[in-house]
Amino acid sequence: MSYERIFSLLTQFGLSQREAQIYLYLAREGPQQIRSISQALKSSDSQVYRSLKNLSEKQIVFVQKYPPNFSAAPFEEVLEYFRKGSLEDAKGIEEKKSKVLLIWRSMISNFENDPR
Repeated sequence: MSYERIFSLLTQFGLSQREAQIYLYLAREGPQQIRSISQALKSSDSQVYRSLKNLSEKQIVFVQKYPPNFSAAPFEEVLEYFRKGSLEDAKGIEEKKSKVLLIWRSMISNFENDPR
């Protein structure tokens, strides 16, 4: 797959454009410090830091404390993270499905009985 297709896939899965850029940069270049990431992506340190924090919380990027370097998780683990999230979302929808359908049918019935 091309860079653009992987980038698009990551953003479709819920990463911001900056987060996807950072992940792909780290995956390609290996462990980096904030300054080098910021310079390579032409972003401010604070913007990169916020994105790295989000990626770290999702365990898509790992932090080495000293010296402070950031590295990308293996792509297979990133896909697994998104797969698990999708399964949890689907489970939540399935659990609420019958209640939501009852409400929907009641609402439709009220519309049909309303002579407006």
